[in-house]
Amino acid sequence: MKKIFIFHSIHDQRFFVFFSRILLTVEIDYTWQTYETFQTASANSPLSEMPDELFFILDKTTDCSTQIPLILSRYPNASVWVFESCEDLKRITSIFPKLTHSVELYITNAWADYVSKIVESFEKTKSAFSVTENPQVRLKSLELPEINRYFDSTTGQCLFDYSTARSTGFKITCPHCQQSYGLHLPTETHITRCRRCGSFNELKLETPAAATVPTSENKP
Repeated sequence: MKKIFIFHSIHDQRFFVFFSRILLTVEIDYTWQTYETFQTASANSPLSEMPDELFFILDKTTDCSTQIPLILSRYPNASVWVFESCEDLKRITSIFPKLTHSVELYITNAWADYVSKIVESFEKTKSAFSVTENPQVRLKSLELPEINRYFDSTTGQCLFDYSTARSTGFKITCPHCQQSYGLHLPTETHITRCRRCGSFNELKLETPAAATVPTSENKP
């Protein structure tokens, strides 16, 4: 069984409720910790142990940029998971020098099922959770004019809603920082944000080339 530390903002309620319901259905060793009180945690608290996984929950109400490097430096061997709402990609600027998985989700029952499967995988094994590459998917760098068409110019909220799309996950490499990590998001999403470097990228689906059928003209 893996040990998980879950970091979130003291002001966050949406994700706290979302994850609390998921954690009720699994048997794992987990500890909740707020960003705001991390540095004041006592020496004999559960945080003095070494976790296998770090869950970072990002919320638009809190800037946790200062705490992230401190947490990562204290637990250098843990896998790093970042969870955030698809609606807030532009409104949250935090980046992670180390990133294992990035999860851009909606708070829905379907996504609760998807995250539950991830968490359930930690119940009986100490091996790392992994996803494979999808050869049909690649990331294309976006410039500012292209980025802005996806977001409200006043609030920064995403203008798309793929909350009913199927959830998926695969390994991807960011064209900006050249770092690879597991990316989990709705299948119909066209834009993602690399939490390793903060860049925005467009997801491009490449259709495999059709096989050439030999004819009398092209037969060897």
